[in-house]
Order: sequence, then structure tokens, then C-alpha cells
Amino acid sequence: MKSTLFSYTIPHMMAGLSALLVLPALLTNLGMLAFIDDEAIRALVTLEMMLSGNYITPTLQGEFYYNKPPLYNWMLIPLYSLFSKPEEWMSRFYTVLALLLFCFSIFRAFRPQYGARIAMLTALAFLTTGRVLFWESFLGLIDMWFSLTMFGMFMVVYRGYARRAPLFLFACAYALAAAGFLFKGLPAIVFLGGTLLAGGLFFKQWRQWFSWQHIVGAGIFVSVVGGYYALYSQIHPLEELWFRLVDESAKRTPVQKSFTETIFHLVSFPFEVVYHFLPWTLFAGVFAVRSVRQALFQNKLTGFLLLTLGLNSIPYWLSPEVYPRYLLMLLPLLLGPSLFGARLLEKKYPASWRMLMNFFLGVMILLVPASVLPMVWDRLAEIPFRFVKSLFLLVGMTGLVGVAFRARRYVIWALIPFLLLVRLGFDWFVIPDRVAHDLGHLSRQASIRIGELTRGEKLYIYNESAHGVLNDFHLTAERGEIVRIEHSEHPDPTAWYLIDPHFARQVSHFTRDSMPLRHDTMLIRLVRLK
Repeated sequence: MKSTLFSYTIPHMMAGLSALLVLPALLTNLGMLAFIDDEAIRALVTLEMMLSGNYITPTLQGEFYYNKPPLYNWMLIPLYSLFSKPEEWMSRFYTVLALLLFCFSIFRAFRPQYGARIAMLTALAFLTTGRVLFWESFLGLIDMWFSLTMFGMFMVVYRGYARRAPLFLFACAYALAAAGFLFKGLPAIVFLGGTLLAGGLFFKQWRQWFSWQHIVGAGIFVSVVGGYYALYSQIHPLEELWFRLVDESAKRTPVQKSFTETIFHLVSFPFEVVYHFLPWTLFAGVFAVRSVRQALFQNKLTGFLLLTLGLNSIPYWLSPEVYPRYLLMLLPLLLGPSLFGARLLEKKYPASWRMLMNFFLGVMILLVPASVLPMVWDRLAEIPFRFVKSLFLLVGMTGLVGVAFRARRYVIWALIPFLLLVRLGFDWFVIPDRVAHDLGHLSRQASIRIGELTRGEKLYIYNESAHGVLNDFHLTAERGEIVRIEHSEHPDPTAWYLIDPHFARQVSHFTRDSMPLRHDTMLIRLVRLK
């Protein structure tokens, strides 16, 4: 029997191997790198909630924080509570959990229409895109959970329209939109509107928009979101909060960007998407083949996904400042149809398919020598068991190249565990090397030291002194109390202050210690004011 790319044996073996590698690849050295600023903000807001007992109105350095609603912070609290003090790996573990749930959701959502193998391939492709595997999967940010929630909303809208089940459609869509709003604010409403519009256009079911079921769905959203803000208003006025939520949503759009920036982004946006989510975005090229494109649009799910992708991409295509993590919920909508089209391409144009597989095989071959680099690079000499780890990568990567070389039609299945091995090498060698040369790690160490030094004593940030949220997080975690900004014109002579060089020149003080900021060689001093 002639084998094909989607026959049983090798795809299932490669998927099984990927399952064995995925947890080591995603969890190894997860907490070694210091937080980036956005991670530290999410972690510090959570920590201040726990210390203050105020779970409704988030704060940062003891002052009201308006930029994001608190659902993500509420989720972090149970894990933070299990340990004596929070650390980086805890926030990032939640991201890994969201990623795995996201992959499972992709598989479950696509399997009925695309079949189990295409659904599995799409889920694994999402996991191993460059941006996800080597960046988003080890950052403790809101975006993976928000994206998972929005993808779930896309799929319940599809199922609700396809099955003509308006109560399921609107109740689930608005409930997920409410959760998305409590994660990230107004973007959830934009996604809800775009997705309901896509469903209405594709299925031509407009009457449902004017049904009592739609009113029920909207009522769920208002009850959840309105209920939270009703509680919020009992503690703090809502005016500044709403202004900040709108500003957060508008600050990266043409409203606050120049005409030149907007035009450049309009041209570059599609190429940036392809670049950030390589190698799997290359399969979007199948839409250029007319016969494949026509066959794709005969599939109901594909038509809905592409229309939903198009409508929900418009705000990001028009916004000059877009981070790739903002697009994660849209990525399966591109990858699913692309890989389903790849199956059609293999059948209709085998010569073109072989050229594409040979390209991926060539990339794999070129990457194999990198596994030997740790054996000969003195900069990595301090990493434990570097020869054993390097040999493991060399054998594994060479073996997968061998599988791909002997069965060219299986290259993309072999590519998935190959990329997971590359990520494991990144964990073993690149992350420790970054830590050894990272100012953020020095900042973290100094913050922990000062936190221990001032534990049980009063500590403030002096006036408008520059300060880093990474430093503030570790100071707060170590001391077990919120480090607040002191605006008083009459400082407490018995307290310690964190002061930057600008303000230090203006006051008489005694310096006890200092710490660097994550992005600056400026030393923030620990002082007592005379």
C-alpha cells in the first residue's frame, strides 16, 4: 500500500514523540530569567492584592492601577498562595497551562471538519511557531489566556450558527466575551462584534440578532462585567478607570500614531505575521493555487474561519504598534485552513509538494550542527553536563533528519519534535547564558538583597524617583509588604528610601546599598535622609 503524508505510522510516532518532549521543552529553566516589565506588573499587582486583601481595585506601588481588569490576577493568587513567596516560574507556569489548553482546544474544534490528523497537525504547528515556542510560551502574561478565551468564542459562534442554536450561540459567546473583558478590557468587545458579524455574513442568519436569545446573551455580559464594576464603584470612582481602559485600547491605533507610521504598517503587517510565526505561516501560500483555494472554500469551517480572520484582523492591520502576542487567537484561523489546503496540494501537485518538503529538510539539516556548539564554545563551559546535553540534542536531531530524509512526505511531522528539541537546547544553553549576561538578573539579585536588608523596617520610593517594576516586585515579595511611593515633603528620618541620582543630589542622605534597573545602568540608592 502506497504511503502518504497522512498515513498512520510516522505521523502518529512523531506526534507521540512530540508529546514526550513538550513538557521538558516548555518547563525546563522556566523561572531562570528575570521578569520583563509587563510580567512584573502582572505579578506585582497580584502580590499587592494578596497583601492588602483588596481584590476588587488593583494597585501598583500602593496606587490605583487602571490599565487591566483583574481576572488574570485572581487566577494567579491560588498558586502564589501555595508558596512562601512568589517567583517567576509561577506566572509562567500558568502560560504553559494556557498554551496546552489552547492546543487541545484547536484539536477538538478542528477535528470534526478537518479530521484528527489535520487537527493534530494544526495544534502542534501552533505550539511550534517561532514566536510561540521561543518567546510567548515562557512569559507570564495575560495574552495566552485571553487568546484561548477568544478562540473559544470564535468556535462557539461557529457551532451556534452551524447548528442553528441561538441560545447556545449568544449565551456562550457573551459569557466568553465577558471573561475576555475581565482579562484585557475593550478588545474583547471588538472580537465579539467581528465574530458575530462574520457568522451572520457567512451563515446568512440575521434574524437571530433580534431574538430574545441575543438579549439573554447580552444580559450575561452586562451581569458579569457590570457586576464587577458595581463592586469597584463602591471603593473607587469609575471615571479614571474608564478613561484608562479606552486609552489602553487606542494608544497603538492611528488615533495616536503618525500618518507615516500607519502607512508603513499597512504594507508591512502581512509580512510581519509570516515572519513571527514561521515556519508554519509559509503554508498560507497554498491560497495562491486557484484549484486548492476553490476546494478550500467548499468546506464550511474554512469559510467561516477565513472570514472571521479577515474581519478581526482589520483593527490590528490598521494599528501601527502591534505586538505578535496580540494575534495569537487569530493564528489557528490561518493555520487550520492552510494545513488543510496543504493536504490538497500534496494530492494535486506532488512535485511542488516535494520541493516544499525538501526546503524544510534543508533547514533541519542546517540546524543540526548547532547542537555541537555547546561542546566547543568556552562561554558555555559552566553549564552542567553540557557534553551530555549536547550529545542528546545531536543524536535526536540527526535521527529526526534521518526519518525526514528517508520519507520526504513526512518532513513536516518530523519537524515538530525537531523544533521541540531546538527549544530544549535553548532552555539548556541560551537561557543560562542570558542570565549570566543579563542586567535584569543583577537587578533581581540586588532587589532580593535589599528586601532582606530592610525586612521589618519602613521602605518607600522617594517622590518621583525612577524605579523598576521588576525591583519593586522582588522587594515586595521579600519584605511581605507593599513598597509605596512617598510624596510627602517631610520624609520620615527613621525610614529607608529608594532614590535615583537626580533626587539624591538634592537631599542630604546616607547611602546603605544600591541596585541597578533592568533597562538602565543607573543605580537606585537605598538611603536614609538626614
